[in-house]
Amino acid sequence: MASWWDYGYWLTILGNKTTLTDNATIDTVKIARIAKMFLASEGEAVAILKEYNVSHVVVFVDFWAKYPSYGLYVAGGYGEENKYYRMVQIANQVFGGYNISDYWESGFTLKFENTVLGKMIPYKRYPGYTDPDTGAPLYMYTEFLESEYFSLVYASPSLRKGGSTTGWAGGIAVYKVHYKPSLEISPSKANSTSGPPIP
Repeated sequence: MASWWDYGYWLTILGNKTTLTDNATIDTVKIARIAKMFLASEGEAVAILKEYNVSHVVVFVDFWAKYPSYGLYVAGGYGEENKYYRMVQIANQVFGGYNISDYWESGFTLKFENTVLGKMIPYKRYPGYTDPDTGAPLYMYTEFLESEYFSLVYASPSLRKGGSTTGWAGGIAVYKVHYKPSLEISPSKANSTSGPPIP
């Protein structure tokens, strides 16, 4: 099971699942490759996941209803909607070529929304509107990722209620990974690369 390293212990101890990384992982390149996977296209992400024989990917998101009658939400900041920032930094330290401005410009960019992570988060930016109280971007609840590579197998009830609830509308989403029989890993895109330690 793959997730951002923060949740490794939770998934192992409470979920009784084997995880790719956890809070004790010192292999900085592996953490960077998970970051790269989340920031990649679906095909590139699956090539990385296949190397580790990952069966499922877990994401955690933190959104709150701001204007429930209009179906508009704000990001809480404790989930992947905020941790993507660190993913970009870590991937850039090890592989290079990653810039925060490509993924965030007063809100998630189209490039971010086309990454695996962007597609797995069931909230998308509501273009042209911000929260008048804070200036933060507003989001609308859309749908869970369903594709030839990933399918949703579980979502927290609080997350499933997004779009029709007040209060917190975050939680976890678990996606099953589907490998094509003909999938081959491209060494230029998926092979391990040594890199400097991550501070």
